[in-house]
Amino acid sequence: MMSSKTKRARSALSSEGAFNRHKFISKDAADGYKKHVVKSSVIPERGLAPCEVHQPQLYQNIMQRGWSDFVKQPEPAVVSIVREFYANMVEGSSRSFVRGRQVSFDYGTINRYYHLPNFERDEYAIYASEHVDVHQIIRELCQPGAEWIINPGEPIRFKSSNLTVSNQVWHKFICAKLLPVAHTSSVTKERAILLYAIATKRSVDVGKVIHKSLCNIRKSGMTGGLGHSSLITALCRNEGVVWNEKEELVDPKPIMDKNFIMGIPGWSFETMGAGHCDETAGASHCNKTPDAGHHDEPSDQDEAEPIREVRQTLTIDLPRQTQRPLSLDEQIQRLERRVRSYHRRSEERFDHLYKCLFALHDRGVMHVFPPRMQPYVSSDDDS
Repeated sequence: MMSSKTKRARSALSSEGAFNRHKFISKDAADGYKKHVVKSSVIPERGLAPCEVHQPQLYQNIMQRGWSDFVKQPEPAVVSIVREFYANMVEGSSRSFVRGRQVSFDYGTINRYYHLPNFERDEYAIYASEHVDVHQIIRELCQPGAEWIINPGEPIRFKSSNLTVSNQVWHKFICAKLLPVAHTSSVTKERAILLYAIATKRSVDVGKVIHKSLCNIRKSGMTGGLGHSSLITALCRNEGVVWNEKEELVDPKPIMDKNFIMGIPGWSFETMGAGHCDETAGASHCNKTPDAGHHDEPSDQDEAEPIREVRQTLTIDLPRQTQRPLSLDEQIQRLERRVRSYHRRSEERFDHLYKCLFALHDRGVMHVFPPRMQPYVSSDDDS
């Protein structure tokens, strides 16, 4: 006599083609799972946690975007849940079905999960839809001498080792969280445009970027791997999808924290826009900050800093195998970029000091402001 458990197992198999109705919404989904999904690797996500003192440019970019939740180290992903999600995605919609539960992945749902706003049209989308200056992108993102790989007649990618240190960090983050890919040795044109938008502080609708990425992964046959694994697992959990503790997990890659970033070849306090700081000190104990009492006129040493940075870049930053004498125009362009970057960093450092002083005054630690200093009053631009 057949047991009730065996009956339930057999009833889960459709008579037309025999597929598991508890796992798949159709025979096509079951076939796609066997043909494509099960052969695709799950791409782990990773978080980003730069130090406010040692990597202020990265830190400030994150804070200004409101990405503090988005960049947190994600939870492990459940491999079977991720695969079933992709197998059961409904074409032309923003939903999938996982173990009897409908799971939405529209951009609004994604933004709500990360506590991010929706944009009617973000600056990244506007820029990407226009004629993109690929030469400007590579000049902004890379060290001197970087070139696009052309095929045929169109720029398609360049080596990620040509990126500046901070942009290498952002590229690794993009490849793990926004436009997932298993191998990060090359920067594709699509990722370069997004990286340029982030580096130049244009607004980015994270939900729209990830929603489009999920759809493209499904349409491509998942040959490049299954991305957004931790997000998918979390969305499924929120909809009541259950799994047992024995199912395979994929841990996130190590978080890109202060020590990780400082280990990238070419890292220095100057390349990250930071002063030389005491390793054991907090953000308010940075040894190299603008002098509050003498901020009107830069010193000779400060004026020489951009030139010193250019000299270091021309002789050290380039990999040995790609070093070559730079033309006069290239040196001038590099110097101009360094000078602009130096002035921007100086303004950011002074603004940070200004806020710290006001915070100390507000807590009663400091009762008198230095000459020419007034209490900092937040404006709409700070929100």
